[in-house]
Amino acid sequence: MRLSKLYSNKDTIFPPIEFNSGLNVIFATIKHPKDNDKDDHNLGKTLLIHLLDFMLLKQTQNDFFLKKHEDLFEEFEFYLEIELDDDSYITIKRCVKQNTKISFIKHNEKLSNFIYLDNYSQENISIKKAVQLLDSYLNLSSIQPFLIVRVLVIF
Repeated sequence: MRLSKLYSNKDTIFPPIEFNSGLNVIFATIKHPKDNDKDDHNLGKTLLIHLLDFMLLKQTQNDFFLKKHEDLFEEFEFYLEIELDDDSYITIKRCVKQNTKISFIKHNEKLSNFIYLDNYSQENISIKKAVQLLDSYLNLSSIQPFLIVRVLVIF
C-alpha cells in the first residue's frame, strides 16, 4: 500500500498533491525570509497529516480543524488515491459536511480524478463499514492483532 494522490473538489484552494514512490517529506518554508515576524511554523504541515488521517477514516471530534471551521470547509470533498499491492488503486471520497458517509472506487489508472464521477463502487457507506472495507483493500487483517495505532513519521 502506498499513498498516490490527495486532491479536492476545490483545486484552486487546495491543489492536488502527488506522492513519490519513495520517501515523502513534508517541507514548508516561508516565502518572505526578510519578514522577521514569519517563521516555518503554522504553514500547514501538521494539518496535512491530520487531513491524511481523516482520509484514512479517522473519526472526527469537535476540535478537529475541519469541524472547528466547518463554515470554511463545508463545501469541500477530499479524495485520497492509494496504490494497492496488486498495482491497482482505490480512491476514497470523503466530504467535510457528511464526513460519516464514505465512497470508494477501485481502478487501474494512477493519478485519476473522480471529482465528477456519479457512481462509485461503494457509495455513501457508514464509517464503520468503510473502515472494514478499507482494511480489506489494504489487506491489514493479517496484522490486526498488532495494529494498534497508525503512525505517520515526519522528518
